[in-house]
Amino acid sequence: MHTPAQLSIGELVAFVLMQNKLFDPLNKLADMQTVVSEASASIERIYEVFDTAPSIKNKKKALKPISLNGHIELKNLTFTYHENDDENPAIINNISLQILPKQKVAFVGPSGSGKSTLIHLLTRFYDVNQGQINIDGVNIKDYHLRKLRKRISIVPQEPMLFSSSIYENIAFAKIDATPSEVFMAAKQAYADEFINKLPNGYETTIGEKGCRLSGGQKQRIAIARAFLRNPSILILDEATSSLDNESEFLVQKALNELMKNKTTITIAHRLSTIENSDVIFYFDDGELIEKGSHQELLQQKGYYYNLVNTHKKMNIFNA
Repeated sequence: MHTPAQLSIGELVAFVLMQNKLFDPLNKLADMQTVVSEASASIERIYEVFDTAPSIKNKKKALKPISLNGHIELKNLTFTYHENDDENPAIINNISLQILPKQKVAFVGPSGSGKSTLIHLLTRFYDVNQGQINIDGVNIKDYHLRKLRKRISIVPQEPMLFSSSIYENIAFAKIDATPSEVFMAAKQAYADEFINKLPNGYETTIGEKGCRLSGGQKQRIAIARAFLRNPSILILDEATSSLDNESEFLVQKALNELMKNKTTITIAHRLSTIENSDVIFYFDDGELIEKGSHQELLQQKGYYYNLVNTHKKMNIFNA
């Protein structure tokens, strides 16, 4: 008759611990199968995007401008995001306008009036359905897409920043930029002031979407990019709308320097950013309703006049 095996307390504890060490990797291996399956499905969707052929293409022997004068002309422009769909009316409806070289203009109007869509068409994120856009007398479809966009800079309301150093985020605008060019661009944008106060200066990592910077600091990084690129055409899309007064002052000061000798299009709601424009274009429901200087439009007492007075009463415009 066999005598039952006996374990000491130490042996039992050791056995349980070893058993846990065995089961834990097995459980992780089972979980890994689920992770791999989910990742495989995600990779397939990513490659579907990568394999999608762009609808905006260069023509053969497309023109490659080294510089542009910035003369912009829109001729009978009509656009809808869903062509041949009667249920979706045109976002832009038969608009014609002209912006002279080095001129500073503003696009104003209620939300959904087509202001941002016009910018998307000018930069060929989309192609027009009818009419055409000329820059320096040439249809933008005849320009090499990359070369055209290289001559245009956009300072958006929310800059696209990367989780890398400040230096790399500025240099993103010009891949072959020298350190002296990057430092000069930051100085012109009044960004070097706060950059040099940071512990690591230009090598400071700013976090995802620039989360470690204030709104005004992020805007000045975006403006530094524009200085570095030195475009022929500058687009300011609500560039100061979300800033406090102190930050707006510094950003506007940098923008005033940036706009010199450039064709500038400003999309804004603040009176302080548009009243000094050479021409203000007022849009509503995809149509160009009024155009003229700030004083000329006020004297007409039309849509722009009503917009200014309404916003002044609501204390939205900053004089």
